[in-house]
Amino acid sequence: MSQAPKRGWLASMSPLTRTLLGLAIIAVVVVLGVVYGPHYDDTNTTTGDAPPATVTVSGRVGALTVNRSLVYKGVTITVTGVEQARSFSDDGKSQYAHTPYVLRIYLHVQAPKDQHGALGIDYPNLARLVLSDGAQMRPNLAQISPAVLPAQDETGFLDFWIKTPLTLSSLSFTLGGSAIAFGA
Repeated sequence: MSQAPKRGWLASMSPLTRTLLGLAIIAVVVVLGVVYGPHYDDTNTTTGDAPPATVTVSGRVGALTVNRSLVYKGVTITVTGVEQARSFSDDGKSQYAHTPYVLRIYLHVQAPKDQHGALGIDYPNLARLVLSDGAQMRPNLAQISPAVLPAQDETGFLDFWIKTPLTLSSLSFTLGGSAIAFGA
């Protein structure tokens, strides 16, 4: 009587078990490679955040520190400053609109810890730049998240495209009926 050849431990597994074992080994190798592998540049976002981009301001006309706040539905919104220039490197859209100047309002949003759920702030429809003659402008670009989560701090800006430089201290900002004057 002939004896069957001995099978190794891998050959004795079912095809499904061998496939699952192979996938598990590949997954472990990939995770170890991503976490402990070499990272050759500073902008690698595989395991962390990208460094903040440097914004270049061209043709700066003026700037004003404001640091005044308003409260909208329990969320504190602070206008930290306002800046006016021919262009900002992170606002390529204004170049296509053929507007000679961009007025940028910097915002800091702080939600209370006891806020119940997320709150949406529709900046394009709620925010206005009020000129010295009372005319109001809507923002052309909103670079701030509309979703405000409990205990969240966030910064961003609103851009307004203007044809001529404005006197910053004569302007004000409104959001949902509340106003902040930029000047004294």
